[in-house]
Amino acid sequence: MGSTLSKDKEKLILDAAQHRFAAYGYSKVTMDEIAEDVGMAKASLYYYFPTKEAIFRSIVLHEQSEFLSRIQTVMEDKLSAGQKFLEYIRLRIKLTEQLNNLSPMHQQGWK
Repeated sequence: MGSTLSKDKEKLILDAAQHRFAAYGYSKVTMDEIAEDVGMAKASLYYYFPTKEAIFRSIVLHEQSEFLSRIQTVMEDKLSAGQKFLEYIRLRIKLTEQLNNLSPMHQQGWK
């Protein structure tokens, strides 16, 4: 049961961080702000993620994982090859848009 609570808390942290990154950019977001958004102490936040970059990486990995899961579902569907290809393109564009929103934030953070 503790693992489920831990995963739920991680999801809350990632959601809060993603919203902050989208609104203010990677470099302007602090661990204090993310912790405050989730209603936890900054020290508790570090228990889940040691750095802001670790949070960012987790967001990107989550987006990629969701994409792969959706593609797997498409491949298992009884669609024609052409329909599967079109669905792949649609999902790929969606992923690119999602990651594109994160990319400028990441670049800002390294400047």
